[in-house]
Amino acid sequence: VRVLRSELDIVKEASVEYFTDAGETIEYTVTATNTGDSTLTNVDITDDLIDGLPSWACTVGGQDVDLPVAQLASGESIVCTATYLITADDVNGSEPEGFVPNTACTDSDQTPEVCDDFTVHEIVIELEKTVTPDVMAEPGGFFTYTLVIDNESVVPVTITELVDDNSSLSTDWDANCAILVGSVLGPDAPGTADEVSCTYTVERTTAGVYPNVARTTAVDGNGTPASARDAATVTVLRSELDIIKEASVEYFTDAGETIEYTVTATNTGDSTLTNVDITDDLIDGLPSWVCTIDDQLAQMPVSQLPSGESIVCTASYVTTETDVDRGHVFNQACVDSDQVGPVCDDVDIDRIAVDLIKDVDVPAIPWPGGTFTFTLTVHNQSNVDVTITSLTDDNSDLSSDYADSCDTLIGQTLAATDGIVGGPDTRSCSYTVEHYGSGIYPNEADVVVRDAGGRTAADTDTEVVQVPPYAPPQIDIDLDKSAPQTAVDPG
Repeated sequence: VRVLRSELDIVKEASVEYFTDAGETIEYTVTATNTGDSTLTNVDITDDLIDGLPSWACTVGGQDVDLPVAQLASGESIVCTATYLITADDVNGSEPEGFVPNTACTDSDQTPEVCDDFTVHEIVIELEKTVTPDVMAEPGGFFTYTLVIDNESVVPVTITELVDDNSSLSTDWDANCAILVGSVLGPDAPGTADEVSCTYTVERTTAGVYPNVARTTAVDGNGTPASARDAATVTVLRSELDIIKEASVEYFTDAGETIEYTVTATNTGDSTLTNVDITDDLIDGLPSWVCTIDDQLAQMPVSQLPSGESIVCTASYVTTETDVDRGHVFNQACVDSDQVGPVCDDVDIDRIAVDLIKDVDVPAIPWPGGTFTFTLTVHNQSNVDVTITSLTDDNSDLSSDYADSCDTLIGQTLAATDGIVGGPDTRSCSYTVEHYGSGIYPNEADVVVRDAGGRTAADTDTEVVQVPPYAPPQIDIDLDKSAPQTAVDPG
């Protein structure tokens, strides 16, 4: 009597041993073989991972079959195949993470279930890039970058590439980081050297945002590659100060006038500035010098001035004879900080002034009167050219030659003063007026000048002439009576 042996064998295979990322495919093959001596019935294959996929297909002897197979003769095999797509969960989702386990089983009416499995592992490395600090204010400085490469695979890997956008800008990249290429990282397990790191520096001195990326590649013993990248961004904040110097007047005319100055320094950059100081040689030592931030008193230097904030300083200045002699008041204010060199603004206030001199040849003419000759002299006392825009005189309607002589001065330009009456900074005219009949005759002349910027100055001068009252001529008569001394005889 012979008892036939009933036996099934199953082999599970995959097209790859490792994967690196979601979206990759694995081609699975499951082969169930009747290794016994008798025909088996109702032979079935199950595989929870792939037997429900659209690509799942089974054949016997090259012919498509459906499971279960009704009869499988001794020595025959059922071959089933399917394509599996790696998912995000396989890479870094829920358990299992970093590998794809897969078990296939087969059984029949005559044999118990037998199984085989195949696990495809993930070949993965991680790259972490950090930088300290990540923000600096101008003028900037050195940023220190750190790269950490970690093997997250179950097998050793060798670093084949390590590149960084900053490598050409760093003086210590080659010595510190480039040498990591060729390093072997152990499998991701406690007690193994599965990580390497390096640091390098880059100097940035110009305001801006500087993103940069590092990339690395490693391979396992079969040459299966895995890559990783990480980025770090550093920022050099713009450090900038602006200053505006303003005055309450555009010009002055004489000593003793008051000019109200305002100096405004603003942090127009992106970062907080330290030790911000305003200097102004003309006014910062005056008793009236006051500085504020948001209407709160501030002392120079200001320890911190955030972006967008301003320091406002004011003072009152009284013009002097020196300013008059100089012809203008120049005033410059400057501001600086630990981060920003001095920036300055100035106001130059010109002296706009004119002197009108009215003269007459004789102050009085005896009765019954006669012709007086008046002279008008207009002297520019400004340190810029001016034009005569108006010249009037109380006598103009009484004079037959005023219009031809003096009205012609209107529109003429006087050069900037040289301090001496006469020359290009002076114009003059003469006219005559007849006054008959006793009396006192006051009269006034007025002049207005204007510079190219529209600033004006004016002056007035007067003269008084007179014709004294009529005085009849005095006639003096002397009577002298005398007689000769002669003797007379009384008899």
